[in-house]
Amino acid sequence: MYLFSEHSDNFICDFLSEPTRVRDWNIWGLPVESFSTENGVIVTRTCRWPLMIDPQEQAKKWIRNMHKESKLVEVKASDEDFMVSSKP
Repeated sequence: MYLFSEHSDNFICDFLSEPTRVRDWNIWGLPVESFSTENGVIVTRTCRWPLMIDPQEQAKKWIRNMHKESKLVEVKASDEDFMVSSKP
């Protein structure tokens, strides 16, 4: 059971995420700040692929570390076979 303060600045993050999950995100490279936590909640709760504008590559590092065990494959728009679908 979670107790929330109605005056909390991070009410949405507190409601939509668990402290242990956010701690894991921080261990995997997500910066420890409320803005990054809000973005982490959005990325993990969305049904579609989010667009991440990531000039410092913090989100890229976080996503790579979070999905390290699932053998995530990085694809760039500049790859020759970017639009070719691959079948496992």
